[in-house]
Amino acid sequence: MGPTMNIKRFPIMMIALMAIVATASATAPAGPAEAQGGPRVDAIVMFDDAPGPAEEAQVRAAGGVITQRYQVLPILAVSLPEGAMAGLSHRPNVVSVQKERDDLRFHDHGTTEVGQELQWGANRIDSEIANANTYKGYGAVVAVLDTGIDTNHPEFNDEGGRIDSRAMSFAGRNPTPNVTDKHGHGSHTAGIIGAGDNGFGSVGVAPDVTILPIQIAKGSRIKDSAILAAYEYLLLLDDLPDVVNMSYGGGSLSNAEETALDALAAAGVTLVASAGNSSGGAVGYPASLPSVLAISSTTVDDTLSSFSSVGSQVAFAAPGSNVYSTYKDGLYAHMSGTSMAAPHVAGVAAGGGSLLAEDIHLASHEQGAGLIDASASVGAGAGDGPGNRAPSVNAGPDQTMEFGSGAVSLNGTASDPDGDDLTLLWTVISGTGGFSDGSVADPQFTPSAIGTHTLQFKATETNSGGLIATDTVTITALDPNAETALYGVQAVDGQRKSKGRFQDVAFTVVIGTGSSFVEGAVVTADIWRADRTFAGLLGTTNANGEVVFTIKRALAETYTILIKNVTHSDAALRWDGVTVETAEDTPYP
Repeated sequence: MGPTMNIKRFPIMMIALMAIVATASATAPAGPAEAQGGPRVDAIVMFDDAPGPAEEAQVRAAGGVITQRYQVLPILAVSLPEGAMAGLSHRPNVVSVQKERDDLRFHDHGTTEVGQELQWGANRIDSEIANANTYKGYGAVVAVLDTGIDTNHPEFNDEGGRIDSRAMSFAGRNPTPNVTDKHGHGSHTAGIIGAGDNGFGSVGVAPDVTILPIQIAKGSRIKDSAILAAYEYLLLLDDLPDVVNMSYGGGSLSNAEETALDALAAAGVTLVASAGNSSGGAVGYPASLPSVLAISSTTVDDTLSSFSSVGSQVAFAAPGSNVYSTYKDGLYAHMSGTSMAAPHVAGVAAGGGSLLAEDIHLASHEQGAGLIDASASVGAGAGDGPGNRAPSVNAGPDQTMEFGSGAVSLNGTASDPDGDDLTLLWTVISGTGGFSDGSVADPQFTPSAIGTHTLQFKATETNSGGLIATDTVTITALDPNAETALYGVQAVDGQRKSKGRFQDVAFTVVIGTGSSFVEGAVVTADIWRADRTFAGLLGTTNANGEVVFTIKRALAETYTILIKNVTHSDAALRWDGVTVETAEDTPYP
């Protein structure tokens, strides 16, 4: 995150939809204000409340010209002398005056036009398994803020994906429904999300999803005023999109952008953004905002893409190197960048369920919760409208035992949202051992060697299409003759911390041996509220045995944490295997 900024806040008031007014950018004659204030610049002026005649008069008094007005957001896009910005920022009701950012760019990293071929990215996150289990994004809407879309591309016509009739361009002087993509970036990201499953070309993560193209630029450079107009347009829609994909960013915070995205998030919209292409540098904006999921990029080998930005704001990783998708003029292309990673997550998020990830063993600031897993994310009862839905399974918590002490009891569960009968099967994926009965949910497992044993629990429908769901659990059999010290969860404290208009929920977990704290323990936890789960969170304990898991901008609901697993690189230390679940019950003020 960038430096903390103290700004005044205001309530967002939703009003009836009207045409967004774009005032022609007039050129003011050079006068005293410009002569004293230096060259003119484009800027965004943010106010406490909706600006009226008095606020517009303040802008003109500073030598400014209003280039765009907004209806929901309390801002004006202006042109004014650069030297007049400081004085205007101290006028009554003015929250901030910020120059339009000159580093806003789409996060692509090279393009190669190609013909038809296999998509490794969608395959790597198991979207084809999710599609086979009937999840295709039916009924969901994903807004793609980008360079537009190739409306004539065969992947986006009636036989392929769907394009929302509310498509709108803010890339010119006035809004227009013409969102034709002459650049290619927008068609590429839209195809990753929702290219049709039509037997040729590429297939999107959610091939039946509705794409809402919002054109914010026709080339590589993006203006703040266009982005803000796009955000406002979405806020004014009677039926908001389920997800917004933002494959662009810059290096600095925009107060107006943060306010607009906070409003969209508060309305229930999932916001997904590319982390940036700074080659190991900091995550950019808007991805760094707490209301946005920042997505880093990975390669076909599950390594971090060399161009990807990293940081604590990264929520998930997704394929972004050499990704194949739709392109302008009816073509297909390979493109690289975190721009390509973000739409993989946006397509999965359209399912509306909890976003789950696979640990690919990158650092937490590189992968966040891990590589987005489409199959797992939609497997827990998620469907795509009428028709058969996949079963869901849970293999239970990982367990640790002493080798030779007997069997462990497995705690699998399986269900089907349509009530279909299920056939259950346990198998050993790695390691060795036997089950008392591998066809029930809760058998006994006896390992036949010291070490780690990975078991798979599978449920298959027997009477409705044979859809399947799988989950794995790890059983660690320790050497009983090794000298080890047991450690476990000594305390979990859940608190809310005030952050202006919002609250952060923080769970402090303490790991110790009973007589001392354990430093360097890696803790895996899930945190959830009624309608969302933050799964696979990782943290490492400090010298006091503490690790803190924080949910930013928490809602007025109770959050619960489950400590699922604790590991340590020191073989002389081992977890006692006791999982801990607790809820924070501090009242929301």
